[in-house]
Amino acid sequence: MTIFQKQKLILHGFTKAYFIEYIQTKCTEEDIKHTDKLVQDWEKVARIFETMQSTESRVADSIQVLPVSESIARKLKPVQESSIFQNTYSKTNWEFKIVEIDKLITLQNGVYLDFIEKLKNKLPQKLTEDALVDFTISLKKDYAPISRLKNADNQVIYSSDSSDLRVIGSFSQPIETVTLPNEVMTGIPVRCLITLVGYGLPIANVLAMGNRLVLNNGFHRLYVLRSLGITHAPVLLQRIVNIQDVPTAIQTNFINLISMPRPPLMKDYFSNELTAAVNINPRKKVVKVTIESETFDVPFNNT
Repeated sequence: MTIFQKQKLILHGFTKAYFIEYIQTKCTEEDIKHTDKLVQDWEKVARIFETMQSTESRVADSIQVLPVSESIARKLKPVQESSIFQNTYSKTNWEFKIVEIDKLITLQNGVYLDFIEKLKNKLPQKLTEDALVDFTISLKKDYAPISRLKNADNQVIYSSDSSDLRVIGSFSQPIETVTLPNEVMTGIPVRCLITLVGYGLPIANVLAMGNRLVLNNGFHRLYVLRSLGITHAPVLLQRIVNIQDVPTAIQTNFINLISMPRPPLMKDYFSNELTAAVNINPRKKVVKVTIESETFDVPFNNT
């Protein structure tokens, strides 16, 4: 049996060259056979999107941003007071807001439809205010299992079905606070270096510059809500004053999207005219952690 992941793409989220590369490297053999047809679809959407640069110019600037209710603010207080939240956002200019989903600028160019169904199944039949907040701004999450492979004495490979897998920090501490198996010790340990592998906070957050909001995390969850007819959702909003405040990995894309008269928006995913369905070969996210050390002498004056 062939296993694949169903994906919906917004075609104007790709350059032509990248779209062809995406089909050839990530899609199933069946979709690769239809590359010419998919490219024709891309060319049609490119013409439509070019027109939208004038007909829908600045629509992203008209996004609704509303304050959260007192009840939502009370529910979010334990979240913002948690140490993990403080460690993540203490150096940013943030606030909780209710935002219009349709006009959020999207960094993603594809939505995984199988994952959308899994998320929908986790929602209660009656989506209360509390359930909505738990869905978008909560520290609770069902985390995907992480597999581990020790590839060498100084190297470990972690993998997960979740694309959110990442290194989340490292720190050094005295060895007395850590229990070590005997087989790892070839000397007398004094301190240890600990590297943490896991997932980012499951909080939907947007990056705001001027009147524009770029969705940075929580894309699939907000897609789910919009597909259920919900037009606004609570998120963590971060005000961007300097481009250096934007995560390095998305800075270039962020600048391009903010500068466009009409960037790709969340509402585009619900337009049959602007999207295409493809099947993706299944992939896992892999994080390789390698420990390297260097020993050397440095001069010092002991007088």
